[in-house]
Amino acid sequence: VRLDPDYFLSDMFHSRRTARGGLNFGFYRNEAFDRLADAQRSEMDPARRQQLVREAQTHIVEDSPSLVLFHRDIIHAYNKRRFSGMKPILGNGIGFPYMPLSYMDITPLTPRRFIRLTSIYDIASLNPFLTPEIYNSTPLRLIYATFTTRDEKADVMPWALERWNIVNPTTVDITLRGNTKFHDGRPATAQDVKFTFDFINKHRFPALSRIYETVESAEITGDLTVRLKLRTASAPFTANVLGYAFLAPKHIWEAVPSNLATPADWPNDRPIGSGPWRFGEWRKGEYLQLAANQDFFMKPKLEGMVVLPVPQMESMVGMLERGDSDMLAWNLDMTLGARISRNPDLEVVRTPTHGQHEVRLNLGMAPTNNKAFRRALQHVTDRKKLLDIIFSGAGVASNGAPITPALENWANPAIAAPEVSVDKARAVLRDAGFTWNAQGRLVMPAA
Repeated sequence: VRLDPDYFLSDMFHSRRTARGGLNFGFYRNEAFDRLADAQRSEMDPARRQQLVREAQTHIVEDSPSLVLFHRDIIHAYNKRRFSGMKPILGNGIGFPYMPLSYMDITPLTPRRFIRLTSIYDIASLNPFLTPEIYNSTPLRLIYATFTTRDEKADVMPWALERWNIVNPTTVDITLRGNTKFHDGRPATAQDVKFTFDFINKHRFPALSRIYETVESAEITGDLTVRLKLRTASAPFTANVLGYAFLAPKHIWEAVPSNLATPADWPNDRPIGSGPWRFGEWRKGEYLQLAANQDFFMKPKLEGMVVLPVPQMESMVGMLERGDSDMLAWNLDMTLGARISRNPDLEVVRTPTHGQHEVRLNLGMAPTNNKAFRRALQHVTDRKKLLDIIFSGAGVASNGAPITPALENWANPAIAAPEVSVDKARAVLRDAGFTWNAQGRLVMPAA
């Protein structure tokens, strides 16, 4: 989702997201920005949308509702004597489960055909309708194939779908891959696709709000084809909705006990999906075991994987060094990365990310409700120095815009990083009517 610019514009800074629970928790409001954010979301022409996205970012830079500091690299490590075929992907690295393609080409170099990964988090539920929490939802989408995913260049590609066609701004035809089977052997058809969207619309699962807020209806048009009617035009639809919605087996979920408050409360102890990995076993706090689905259109080269929750980074590093795990699939710092690199059996992989570290400013109170004060903060924030101190330089210092330069199609190349200068900051404040008292303390301008 975050690879599409709509997240960094609409979700983080649109005024409607100032409501409780929204991501605009700094209470930024700008009608001109809102219009641009809304326009880019519904603009189906890629070139025009790019212009709108870039223009919207100029408002964020000018108004400074956030100190966007840097975009930290993802650093993972693995045992290169045991496995090859790692596929680093922007925003995913080689080990995060966000993009399932990253695991598909991992190839065993020893007789053991499964890989052991460590991560700080364990999942909390096997029900894919329950939680939006990324470290729970993304592992489950290895079992439940999303309709689209991202390729190694982080471009949208079909996954459970064979293809899609945008008929008009509010009508999308989708075609399921032929010969798709669920993990219990039942064939998947357009009936399952329609059921998925109808089920989500009926129960309005909070975890899947972006789906029912976007898709109005689903109509079967063939054995494998469905026509989706959208509530409004949605430029990020194929990435943010089809890339988040998963194919649910109708014969399983229509039989969920009716006495539950919501189907999201069903334990779903034996998940049945159609994705590249079948559920094997889950022991909470110990491991999640998955087996390769050889019926998937793109067959994994592994026979299975075991995800081990290890809550301490030092323990994860030790397990990798001792050979008790094969991949450290959590973000390392440069110091531990250098330590791991000294082991001839291990390889450290750095991958750029679209994510950001920021300081969100509260525009609902003084002094950060004053734009000049916020602009002055931009000039006294040495982003490169902070990146070097905190993450040993592993990343890219921000230019102040919310979209990383790594997303070349969306980043605004005309935006330059603020000059780091105390004198510049003082000049901005002075021009806005700020003064300093005898003790050298800043005094707000008269109301």
